[in-house]
Amino acid sequence: QVFHCLRPADEGGETPLVDAFAAAERLKDEYPSAFRILSTTLIDHQYTVKGEKPLHAWAPARSVIELNDQGGIAQIRFNPYQRAPLRLSLDGEGGLSSPEDVTAFYEAYQAFCRICVDPSMTIRMHLQPGTLIFMDNYRVLHARAAFSGCRKMCGCYLSRDALMAKARPHVEEEKKLHI
Repeated sequence: QVFHCLRPADEGGETPLVDAFAAAERLKDEYPSAFRILSTTLIDHQYTVKGEKPLHAWAPARSVIELNDQGGIAQIRFNPYQRAPLRLSLDGEGGLSSPEDVTAFYEAYQAFCRICVDPSMTIRMHLQPGTLIFMDNYRVLHARAAFSGCRKMCGCYLSRDALMAKARPHVEEEKKLHI
């Protein structure tokens, strides 16, 4: 994702950024059972935009912390506003199967949230006109602090595959498999 500041807020409006991989590693160290729950429990994620050009994006059955084949962190899906309602399942397939599972999931989610909002995990940037930020949405969590006055931002998404294809020729051979 790309953010471009056209006009900063009169007051406030900082952009907090969190390395979600570092936050997940901290969760793994401090709350291993919470890490296991968030990396193995499959939940649905959704994004809905109403209005003139409605959009409904759906990512079914994905974990909050997605691991790669080697057990390393590959992607973080942590946006409470885009988490779909939890599905319950009586047979254990396609959802959480007991009230205890639901409670454990929410406790793990809250533990991760507390780490992500810890000021020691956050870099706060006050964007100025002409400032561009490129963020890896698989890894970096971002937000916006409250502000007053007029604030104008422009943003867009880049195709991860296209960006990585352009980057690979400029990366050392042994690192190419990781991007």
